[in-house]
Amino acid sequence: MGDSKNTTNLGSAFSAYLKNNGLRETFERRVIVDAVSEYTTHFDLDSLAKSIEDKGKHISRATLYNTISLLIKADLVRRQQFADGQYHYNSINTLPSGNQLHLICNVCGKVTDLRNNSVIKELGNMKFGTFSPEYISLSVYGTCARCARRQRSASRAKTNQLNLFK
Repeated sequence: MGDSKNTTNLGSAFSAYLKNNGLRETFERRVIVDAVSEYTTHFDLDSLAKSIEDKGKHISRATLYNTISLLIKADLVRRQQFADGQYHYNSINTLPSGNQLHLICNVCGKVTDLRNNSVIKELGNMKFGTFSPEYISLSVYGTCARCARRQRSASRAKTNQLNLFK
Protein backbone atom coordinates (compact mmCIF):
# COMPACT_ATOMS: atom_id res chain seq x y z
CA MET A 1 0.00 0.00 0.00
CA GLY A 2 1.06 3.59 -0.48
CA ASP A 3 1.80 6.04 2.25
CA SER A 4 0.19 9.34 3.14
CA LYS A 5 3.08 11.19 1.46
CA ASN A 6 2.11 9.68 -1.93
CA THR A 7 -1.54 10.56 -1.33
CA THR A 8 -0.63 14.14 -0.42
CA ASN A 9 1.77 14.59 -3.36
CA LEU A 10 -0.58 13.14 -5.94
CA GLY A 11 -3.64 14.82 -4.41
CA SER A 12 -2.09 18.29 -4.24
CA ALA A 13 -0.60 18.02 -7.73
CA PHE A 14 -3.98 16.92 -9.12
CA SER A 15 -5.78 19.72 -7.25
CA ALA A 16 -3.38 22.24 -8.79
CA TYR A 17 -3.94 20.75 -12.26
CA LEU A 18 -7.72 20.94 -11.89
CA LYS A 19 -7.58 24.53 -10.64
CA ASN A 20 -5.21 25.64 -13.42
CA ASN A 21 -7.51 24.12 -16.02
CA GLY A 22 -10.77 25.47 -14.60
CA LEU A 23 -12.04 22.04 -13.58
CA ARG A 24 -13.88 21.12 -10.39
CA GLU A 25 -12.41 18.98 -7.66
CA THR A 26 -15.20 16.54 -6.86
CA PHE A 27 -15.62 13.94 -4.14
CA GLU A 28 -15.44 11.17 -6.77
CA ARG A 29 -12.17 12.49 -8.22
CA ARG A 30 -10.68 12.68 -4.72
CA VAL A 31 -11.72 9.08 -3.98
CA ILE A 32 -10.05 7.92 -7.21
CA VAL A 33 -6.84 9.87 -6.55
CA ASP A 34 -6.67 8.45 -3.03
CA ALA A 35 -7.12 4.91 -4.38
CA VAL A 36 -4.45 5.44 -7.07
CA SER A 37 -2.07 6.71 -4.38
CA GLU A 38 -2.33 3.41 -2.53
CA TYR A 39 -0.78 1.44 -5.39
CA THR A 40 2.98 1.01 -5.36
CA THR A 41 3.02 -1.01 -8.59
CA HIS A 42 0.98 -1.25 -11.78
CA PHE A 43 -2.78 -1.56 -11.59
CA ASP A 44 -5.61 -1.98 -14.04
CA LEU A 45 -8.93 -0.19 -13.90
CA ASP A 46 -10.80 -3.30 -12.73
CA SER A 47 -8.47 -3.57 -9.70
CA LEU A 48 -8.84 0.14 -9.02
CA ALA A 49 -12.65 -0.06 -9.19
CA LYS A 50 -12.63 -3.09 -6.88
CA SER A 51 -10.41 -1.37 -4.32
CA ILE A 52 -12.81 1.60 -4.28
CA GLU A 53 -15.84 -0.69 -3.97
CA ASP A 54 -14.11 -2.61 -1.13
CA LYS A 55 -14.05 0.67 0.81
CA GLY A 56 -17.80 0.97 0.44
CA LYS A 57 -17.73 3.71 -2.19
CA HIS A 58 -19.28 3.57 -5.63
CA ILE A 59 -17.77 5.41 -8.57
CA SER A 60 -19.26 5.03 -12.05
CA ARG A 61 -17.04 3.55 -14.75
CA ALA A 62 -17.38 6.76 -16.77
CA THR A 63 -16.09 8.86 -13.86
CA LEU A 64 -13.26 6.38 -13.31
CA TYR A 65 -12.19 6.49 -16.97
CA ASN A 66 -12.53 10.27 -17.18
CA THR A 67 -10.52 10.86 -14.01
CA ILE A 68 -7.75 8.47 -15.09
CA SER A 69 -7.64 10.35 -18.42
CA LEU A 70 -7.23 13.61 -16.51
CA LEU A 71 -4.47 12.10 -14.36
CA ILE A 72 -2.68 11.01 -17.54
CA LYS A 73 -3.07 14.48 -19.10
CA ALA A 74 -1.71 15.99 -15.88
CA ASP A 75 1.30 13.64 -16.21
CA LEU A 76 0.54 12.16 -12.79
CA VAL A 77 -0.27 8.65 -14.05
CA ARG A 78 1.35 6.69 -16.87
CA ARG A 79 -0.47 4.16 -19.02
CA GLN A 80 1.26 1.08 -20.44
CA GLN A 81 -0.02 -1.67 -22.68
CA PHE A 82 1.78 -4.98 -22.31
CA ALA A 83 1.51 -8.22 -24.29
CA ASP A 84 -1.75 -9.16 -22.56
CA GLY A 85 -3.40 -6.27 -24.43
CA GLN A 86 -4.76 -4.67 -21.26
CA TYR A 87 -3.80 -1.22 -20.10
CA HIS A 88 -1.89 -0.97 -16.86
CA TYR A 89 -1.35 2.26 -14.97
CA ASN A 90 0.97 3.57 -12.31
CA SER A 91 1.37 6.82 -10.46
CA ILE A 92 4.49 8.82 -11.24
CA ASN A 93 5.04 8.97 -7.45
CA THR A 94 6.06 5.31 -7.68
CA LEU A 95 8.54 5.79 -10.53
CA PRO A 96 12.19 6.57 -9.87
CA SER A 97 13.03 9.53 -12.12
CA GLY A 98 9.98 8.71 -14.26
CA ASN A 99 11.81 5.93 -16.11
CA GLN A 100 11.03 2.27 -15.80
CA LEU A 101 12.19 -1.20 -16.78
CA HIS A 102 9.53 -3.92 -16.76
CA LEU A 103 10.10 -7.66 -16.51
CA ILE A 104 6.98 -9.36 -17.87
CA CYS A 105 6.25 -13.06 -17.50
CA ASN A 106 4.84 -14.61 -20.69
CA VAL A 107 3.22 -17.38 -18.64
CA CYS A 108 1.36 -15.64 -15.79
CA GLY A 109 1.52 -12.02 -17.00
CA LYS A 110 3.14 -10.72 -13.81
CA VAL A 111 4.83 -7.34 -14.30
CA THR A 112 7.82 -6.53 -12.11
CA ASP A 113 9.45 -3.11 -12.07
CA LEU A 114 13.21 -2.92 -11.69
CA ARG A 115 14.37 0.21 -9.90
CA ASN A 116 17.70 2.05 -10.22
CA ASN A 117 18.69 -0.10 -13.14
CA SER A 118 21.90 0.66 -15.02
CA VAL A 119 20.21 0.01 -18.39
CA ILE A 120 17.64 2.73 -17.75
CA LYS A 121 20.36 5.09 -16.50
CA GLU A 122 22.42 4.43 -19.64
CA LEU A 123 19.42 5.01 -21.91
CA GLY A 124 18.64 8.20 -20.00
CA ASN A 125 22.10 9.54 -20.85
CA MET A 126 21.77 8.80 -24.58
CA LYS A 127 21.15 11.49 -27.17
CA PHE A 128 18.45 10.82 -29.75
CA GLY A 129 19.28 13.45 -32.33
CA THR A 130 16.57 16.08 -32.43
CA PHE A 131 14.12 13.85 -30.56
CA SER A 132 13.50 14.92 -26.95
CA PRO A 133 12.44 11.96 -24.81
CA GLU A 134 10.17 12.65 -21.84
CA TYR A 135 10.68 9.31 -20.12
CA ILE A 136 11.90 5.81 -20.91
CA SER A 137 9.91 2.62 -20.55
CA LEU A 138 11.54 -0.67 -21.49
CA SER A 139 9.87 -4.09 -21.33
CA VAL A 140 11.67 -7.43 -21.17
CA TYR A 141 9.54 -10.54 -21.76
CA GLY A 142 10.38 -13.97 -20.39
CA THR A 143 9.41 -16.43 -17.66
CA CYS A 144 9.36 -15.50 -13.99
CA ALA A 145 11.04 -17.77 -11.41
CA ARG A 146 7.72 -19.02 -10.04
CA CYS A 147 6.44 -20.12 -13.46
CA ALA A 148 9.83 -21.65 -14.34
CA ARG A 149 9.67 -23.77 -11.16
CA ARG A 150 6.14 -24.87 -12.02
CA GLN A 151 7.21 -25.80 -15.55
CA ARG A 152 10.22 -27.82 -14.28
CA SER A 153 8.02 -29.55 -11.72
CA ALA A 154 5.39 -30.42 -14.34
CA SER A 155 8.10 -31.70 -16.68
CA ARG A 156 9.60 -33.93 -13.94
CA ALA A 157 6.15 -35.27 -13.06
CA LYS A 158 5.51 -36.13 -16.69
CA THR A 159 8.90 -37.85 -17.01
CA ASN A 160 8.28 -39.84 -13.82
CA GLN A 161 4.86 -40.85 -15.09
CA LEU A 162 6.33 -42.06 -18.40
CA ASN A 163 9.03 -44.03 -16.54
CA LEU A 164 6.30 -45.94 -14.70
CA PHE A 165 5.10 -47.42 -17.99
CA LYS A 166 8.51 -48.75 -19.07
